Amino acid sequence: MRTADMFRLGGILRDAAKAASVQGTDAHATPAEITVASDVAMFPDSTIGEIVARTGLSQGAVSRIVARVVAAGYLEVAKDPADARRTRVRVATRAVDNQVASAGNRDASHALADLGRLDDAQQQRASELLAELWSLLGPADHGQR
Repeated sequence: MRTADMFRLGGILRDAAKAASVQGTDAHATPAEITVASDVAMFPDSTIGEIVARTGLSQGAVSRIVARVVAAGYLEVAKDPADARRTRVRVATRAVDNQVASAGNRDASHALADLGRLDDAQQQRASELLAELWSLLGPADHGQR
């Protein structure tokens, strides 16, 4: 596969995931915000460094995203009781069922169909291939997600 094709494929998958994550909601979160918020929902009381390691986003990006999502009221931060230099991030108590954190956990099986170019058999095969690719390339802790 050519690198240009890999970038194009990544863009197609990102757009499909974005559409699936906000379908039926009025959420206007970015894909990165959805990634961070859903990671925190799955791994409460994570440090910024832990979120960085799991999401692959830069530390600066995660810090900025956490600040934005905290300001929006979906996440909250607290000092680590064991080390006050570290910050722990969790889903805000008042927003446990919020749309941003749950957007990353929505079923995306329809996202491929929404591309409009796959029949049912091709959609099933593409879903299987993506699941296999995730098992090969996803983070080491992907089984916990």
